[in-house]
Amino acid sequence: MTIDRDPGTIEFKLFQTINEVGPELLNRTTGFGLDALYKASNPNDPVRLAAVTAANVDVARSLKGLPRIFLPHLENQYERLLADLGGTVRYQQGDVFDRLASVMSEVGDVAGVLRASTHINSPDGRNFSNSEKNQALSEVDEAIEELMKMRKDIERL
Repeated sequence: MTIDRDPGTIEFKLFQTINEVGPELLNRTTGFGLDALYKASNPNDPVRLAAVTAANVDVARSLKGLPRIFLPHLENQYERLLADLGGTVRYQQGDVFDRLASVMSEVGDVAGVLRASTHINSPDGRNFSNSEKNQALSEVDEAIEELMKMRKDIERL
């Protein structure tokens, strides 16, 4: 029997992950067998993926070189509920093309820092100094933050 899972839901993401990562690695990181994971990926079943298990599934994804998807999904749920109950949310929905421009600007900042840090006339020449490394990492973090906002923008379309 085919089970319909709405794209973007935690059930869809878990089902996709089972196929991408495989049951052996998921069992190592979560302690759950394939049947239990498929059951948790069924939107018609009352069994749900616990937050701790979601983090463990993200570990399996990371070990396979895949991006984390469950912790960002839980963050989205947290922000939606917080907003629904009148709390203050850091994220504000934006236009995806404006957000894309912001992402590109942040990536440009990363490139600028990398170029300047590896220039022959930089403090450590072509080698990164600790301050240059910290500056580059800070720029990367800002780019990632904008990308995560863009992901939320797209998920909420």
